[in-house]
Amino acid sequence: MMIYCTGSIKILDIPDGDKVPEWVRKVWVGLTLPVVGVFACDGTHTGIEDCPVYVVKQTAAFLRLESRRASQWWCENKFPHGVEDCFGFKVKQARIVEPLMLIGRQQAPVDPGFTLYHTF
Repeated sequence: MMIYCTGSIKILDIPDGDKVPEWVRKVWVGLTLPVVGVFACDGTHTGIEDCPVYVVKQTAAFLRLESRRASQWWCENKFPHGVEDCFGFKVKQARIVEPLMLIGRQQAPVDPGFTLYHTF
């Protein structure tokens, strides 16, 4: 289930991910990112097993990157894929810094234009 909300999180730990080099994942640590939702799942239809995750739009996340080298890696690897595509940051690896304000909920499947990449 997707819970749509607004707010911000601060990344506290290096996100997991076997498809992204560790040096690229490290640049997220310490950044404050805007949240568009919280995704709760059972791992059966998304491949994400460690839920819930904070959902952050890729385009918003990339605007906050401070590393040109990491930004270049993401571009070379075809990110962002689309305007609505998102990253999922595990709740245990982040802290809420701006309270999450509920907008709405939607049972799976989520919006057809929404893609949650489980890189983290």
